[in-house]
Amino acid sequence: MSYFIPHPIHQLIEARRSINHFDPQCQLDDQQIEMLVDLATRSPSAFN
Repeated sequence: MSYFIPHPIHQLIEARRSINHFDPQCQLDDQQIEMLVDLATRSPSAFN
C-alpha cells in the first residue's frame, strides 16, 4: 500500500513554470547566484 505524505515541495514542483521572458532590470548578487547554482545541482534530473 502506498501512502502520500503532503510536503510543501510537492506544491512547488507542481506549480513550476518555464519562464522564457526575463526582466533585465532584475539584478542578482553573487550570493543569490551561488545559492541558485547550489540548489540546481541538488535538484533531481534524468541523470541522478
